[in-house]
Amino acid sequence: MHVPGGLRQRAGRSASAAGAQVGRRLRIRGWAERALILALDGFGAVLEDVADTLEPHRLCTYLYEPAKAFSDLWQYCPILTAEDAAVRGNRVALARLTGRTLARGLGLLGIEAPRRL
Repeated sequence: MHVPGGLRQRAGRSASAAGAQVGRRLRIRGWAERALILALDGFGAVLEDVADTLEPHRLCTYLYEPAKAFSDLWQYCPILTAEDAAVRGNRVALARLTGRTLARGLGLLGIEAPRRL
């Protein structure tokens, strides 16, 4: 799954540069970023729970959370027009991580994720 609208390319970052942002400390600027980070953080625990309970519907329910949180980020926090390059980089990294998380979760359910949103 690509970052919405070719965001990575429009932000002027290569895939490796944007991906490197995920490994460093993110500065949270608003409630939408915080909500998205917390939603993404739950992915591993949900996968363990699904494996233990054999209840894949829990993964479906979980995937709605980061999708909704990303929608809020997209609506309330400018990504490409953020106030500085560090914030812009953080938000691009969050977008990429969200795309990978949703694609992986959908893939585990046997659903092919769209290439672009």
